[in-house]
Amino acid sequence: TLTNGFTVTNPAPMLTALDPAVGTRLATLEVELTGAGFLADASSVDFGLDITVNSVIVPDPARLTVNITIAPGAATGPRDVSVENATPGGGSSTLGDAFAVENPVPALTGITPTAGKRTATLTVTLTGAGFLADASSVDFGPDITVNSVTVASPTELTADITIAPEAELGTREVSVRNAAPGGGESGPMVFTVFESSPWHDDPGWHEVAPIPAQAGNRRDMPHRGAWLAVGPDQEGTPAIYAAKGNKLQNFYRYDPLADAWTELAPVPFDPMSGRPLRQGARGASDGVNSVYMVHGNNTSAFWRYDIAANEWSALPCVPDGPSGKRVRGGGDMLYITDRDSGWVYLLKGDRDEFWRYNTESRDWEQLATPPAGIRNRWKRDSWLAFDGEDAIFAHKANYYDRASSTHDFYRYRVSTNSWDTLRPAGMPLHGLHNGRVRPKRARDGGAGAFDENAIFALKGGNTQQFWRYDVTTDRWAESDTLPTFSPITPRRRRVNAGADLVHYRQGLYRGFFALKGNKTQEFWRYVLPIEVGAVPPARPERGGMMARPGGKLLPGLLVGPSPTRDELVLHAGNTTGPVRVELVSIMGAVLAERTVLPHARARIPVGHLPAGSYFIRVRDGETTVTRKVVIGPGL
Repeated sequence: TLTNGFTVTNPAPMLTALDPAVGTRLATLEVELTGAGFLADASSVDFGLDITVNSVIVPDPARLTVNITIAPGAATGPRDVSVENATPGGGSSTLGDAFAVENPVPALTGITPTAGKRTATLTVTLTGAGFLADASSVDFGPDITVNSVTVASPTELTADITIAPEAELGTREVSVRNAAPGGGESGPMVFTVFESSPWHDDPGWHEVAPIPAQAGNRRDMPHRGAWLAVGPDQEGTPAIYAAKGNKLQNFYRYDPLADAWTELAPVPFDPMSGRPLRQGARGASDGVNSVYMVHGNNTSAFWRYDIAANEWSALPCVPDGPSGKRVRGGGDMLYITDRDSGWVYLLKGDRDEFWRYNTESRDWEQLATPPAGIRNRWKRDSWLAFDGEDAIFAHKANYYDRASSTHDFYRYRVSTNSWDTLRPAGMPLHGLHNGRVRPKRARDGGAGAFDENAIFALKGGNTQQFWRYDVTTDRWAESDTLPTFSPITPRRRRVNAGADLVHYRQGLYRGFFALKGNKTQEFWRYVLPIEVGAVPPARPERGGMMARPGGKLLPGLLVGPSPTRDELVLHAGNTTGPVRVELVSIMGAVLAERTVLPHARARIPVGHLPAGSYFIRVRDGETTVTRKVVIGPGL
């Protein structure tokens, strides 16, 4: 026997081919190497820098399979691949330029925000896959300059963009492109370019110039019988006309763009009784040269104000009608053009009579009687809102249905002089009040105005509540609450008798204007954020939201107040299940999160956070809804 007389060694491998011979950055893939001399316990493979070999499987000496991961920073282009067999014996085999690294085709799945305003510079976050710091670029189309691109990870990048003043308005496609070698362009996502007024740069409630009055003299402030109407000024520019009620004859025009008031010819006293304006007075403009007004205060007086001449003239009195009653609180008035004729529609408070006045023939005509509802009376301040087509919506204040906890709400068809048999959903009784959800009836100071398939309404009744009714879905949702504190007066008051609400629009300038009433001078503007993309407007400055599937508001969830200083209160009513609520900074960081069960309440302390704008993000299954909230500096 010859001890150790023979030695077995590993052969030198031979590498002849790879399949595939190309891989993309970020990819994990399997590559089959062919050749000779491969050994399961001795062969290793080297693809060079930034390519990790996860495993090597040798099914036979002429073939091995390698699982590799290519790092995002791997150098592109061809590279050598080596197979090495360990000692004893062994050796290596290198195949030059055997494998090439290329850039992947990126994928784009999300974009936030989905819209930008002309002239704006903003940061847009794009999500997807295949993003690379040294290869990815973003294309927003003509007249949008991409100032910089920062790749946070292969699945997220941010683009700092500037939208030129001449950028085409509307939707456009956005894509991500990776440079060669390889690379390519992602599928598109949609981005919207819009234009808006400076009002939209800071949406929500803002106090504007107060209606003229003697400071501190409550007898000179808007109260019962105050009203607003949108109509042209003497130059034809849209303006807002206002009477203060409260036994006062003052009459004004407000210029929303100049934020200035002009006193006009005073409203006459009732010629029959000598009474001044008080509860039941209402006004409406034809949009041309007239403002019509019922005098209220248990009178039948009906007036026309000539805008060009700045003078009042008496018109045929409102008929006493079947009730034998004159006009009192609880009614409202609209101007509508129907079949080329101008009509003033009048809900005659505080009974149930409904009339219209032909401005050409100067005749009154009684219309179909509104439904009786819970009680056959229309208390102050019930209101009307016209959809601009064929429907007048009528909200009855004070009375509510105990079973549904909603107020009476009806729809009248102008074309058929009929009230819908199926009643629309009424304004909810419960809403946020002093940071808690409480039952509050719509009463003095209630008012509504129509805009873009929705009615916005002040509940009144010494509340701050501001509601939005979606005509399409027949749903109510609490919106941004009218602040109690006035920076101008400065006092704290809620909405009460003498309040009114109108919608104003001139070119890019659009919003709601509200008298707060309650014997204050306060006059407020409310502007909705631009509604684009997946995140709706709504936006709260205090007040609740109810979010519902489809990017709207989910029924039963209230969040508020806003503005707030100490905490946000989350109240879940009859939600379908647990709802996830997150407090998010404007940079997207989640600052707090809560899970709210049905019929439960949770609180988010915010006193430690800096004053400013934040977002509440609601997640309900696959539905996500976002709303703005404001944390104040100490209210």
